[in-house]
Amino acid sequence: MTEELETAGAKVEIILPRNYPIEFYLNCRECTQQPGNLPGECIQHDTMQELINKIEERDSFILASPTNFGSVTAIFHRFMERLVVYAY
Repeated sequence: MTEELETAGAKVEIILPRNYPIEFYLNCRECTQQPGNLPGECIQHDTMQELINKIEERDSFILASPTNFGSVTAIFHRFMERLVVYAY
């Protein structure tokens, strides 16, 4: 997919969640209660905010993961849960 996008003239950056230490989702939903149009800030201080910033700066993004036992990897699942900042 990367080759096809680059051939079409897109600038591509591959981000591997395993290179960004992300804490477990606490389900506190503090980030969802903050006013405004931007994603709320998490109470946990890890590299997830860096990934949120990357998402916010891009025109588009593709989320993909290998599968283990019929589901995404544990690291990707942790990342997806932390995207709750976009839920409200």
